[in-house]
Amino acid sequence: FMDHFLKGVDNEFAEQPYVRLEDRADRATIQEVRHEPQWPLPQTDYQKLFLSKHGLSHESPTNAGQLLYDAESGRASFDVVFEVDTELSGYMMAKLWVEARPKSIDAEMPTDLALCCYVDKLDESGALVRFNGSVGSQHDVLTRGYCRASRRALNHNVSTPWLPFPAGDKHEPLEPGQIVPLHVALCPSSTFFRSGEGLRLTISPRDSVHAPIFHKVTEDNIGQHVIHFGEAFDSHLLIP
Repeated sequence: FMDHFLKGVDNEFAEQPYVRLEDRADRATIQEVRHEPQWPLPQTDYQKLFLSKHGLSHESPTNAGQLLYDAESGRASFDVVFEVDTELSGYMMAKLWVEARPKSIDAEMPTDLALCCYVDKLDESGALVRFNGSVGSQHDVLTRGYCRASRRALNHNVSTPWLPFPAGDKHEPLEPGQIVPLHVALCPSSTFFRSGEGLRLTISPRDSVHAPIFHKVTEDNIGQHVIHFGEAFDSHLLIP
C-alpha cells in the first residue's frame, strides 16, 4: 500500500480486491480469510431478531411487553442460539423503543436516557466468548454501540437500514410517559458461529465493557429505563 501510493511502485496493489475479510470464531481462531469486491458485502441477508421476554426471535411477539431495569445499576439481556452454522459479517443495528420513568411518584422525572449496547458471542455452554478489541483489549465483546434519547433524530439523507447516522442538530428531551424509538449503530464485525452457539444483546445504562479512550457519557441516567417490545413496538436487533 505505502510503496504503491507514496512511492509510485508498480506492485499490482491497485489490482487487489477492495476488501480483505477475516472471519473469526474467537480472538485466537480465524475461521476464514477471503477477498470480497465491496463493503458491505453485496450478498448480505439482513435479518431481524425481535426482542421478547424469552430472548431474541425471528418472530415478533404477538403481545406487547416491557422490561424495566434501574437506570443506574441495572441492565437487560436477550439471547438467541443458532441452529445452523452462521456467519455474521457487516453492520448490526439495534432498534429499541424506550421510555424513562421516575423511581417513585415523588422522584425526579428523567428527561433523557443513554444506552450502551453490547453484542456478545456465546459458546455451546452459554459462556461468553472474547475477542481482541480495536484499542488493545484482549477481552472485548463482538461489537458495541451507544445512543442518547435526546439525540435520537437521524439524518435520513445518509442513513441506511443497517447504518443509522445521527442528525446532530436537534435536542429532544423526553416527556413523561413518552415512548420513542432509538436506532443504535453497532460497529462492523465478522464472526463465525457453529450450530449450538449463540448471541447475546445487552442493554446497559453504564459503559460496563470498557474501551480505553472511548468514554460514554451516562451520568444523567436516573430513575428507570423501560424497553418496550411486541405489537407496535418492533424492538429488534438487525444482523447481517
